[in-house]
Amino acid sequence: MRVALVGLLLWLPLAASAETLGVGSRLDAFSIDDQFGKPQQVDASLRAILFTRDMDAGELVKSALADDGPAQLAGAGALYLSDVSGMPGLVRRIFAIPSMRKRAYSMGLDVDGSLTRDFPSAEGRATLLVLDRLQITRVEELASPEALRAALARLAVPAPAAAETPAQKAR
Repeated sequence: MRVALVGLLLWLPLAASAETLGVGSRLDAFSIDDQFGKPQQVDASLRAILFTRDMDAGELVKSALADDGPAQLAGAGALYLSDVSGMPGLVRRIFAIPSMRKRAYSMGLDVDGSLTRDFPSAEGRATLLVLDRLQITRVEELASPEALRAALARLAVPAPAAAETPAQKAR
């Protein structure tokens, strides 16, 4: 009985701090290194965070961003973050990160899980956190590359229209 009580008392603070972020939650700004060791900023300029926590979700994102990942992410004002803390360190260093370096887009890598531990995620799905000055306004779980591409396209800011010349206005 005493052991169970001590175990419960030790577990309670962990359970209380493990609250998943959702709509209305505000993120703190932070910096996270990408697969090249270059710091990426999570700040008020971001409109979205694309997040994965497992290998299947990572493959979904890789497939969705295969053709034009950098432009898709930039157009949506999004940063891709991945929690790779569940991967054994040796596997991560020898195989996974070198493979990730072949991708044309940046991936912020949370190697110890501390920065993204409260981010929502569903196994095999990519999570899109839509932001307004670091406040989460929408959370989407995306189950296919097509759904991910469509979600990023919805966030894309249209290119400014070319100014009309006086001759065009006269028509």
